[in-house]
Amino acid sequence: MMQNTDRYMIDEMEGYSPNIGRLLSMMEYTRMTTVEAAANLSKEELDYRIDDQGNSIGCLLYHMSCVEEVYQIITFDGRGPNEKEMDRLHLGLTLVKMRINR
Repeated sequence: MMQNTDRYMIDEMEGYSPNIGRLLSMMEYTRMTTVEAAANLSKEELDYRIDDQGNSIGCLLYHMSCVEEVYQIITFDGRGPNEKEMDRLHLGLTLVKMRINR
């Protein structure tokens, strides 16, 4: 994890090629700032939508989580998600049914 003094530094990481190290550095920064921004949001704030066409903050965070899980399955297991995994992840990947009716 990035140290607070390094939070804005996108740089190479030891043990990785320069390009992969910079990519990992960017991903760590993005994860850190997203977690910080969402950490203390209330249910009402997570449910907020800017208009009737958009998804809520909570839906978008769930979508990010589902996409990350699919990439992990592809990368670490060397396969696509199976039917059971897709049944569980489908809603977060599509966001269609997650929109809140107001």
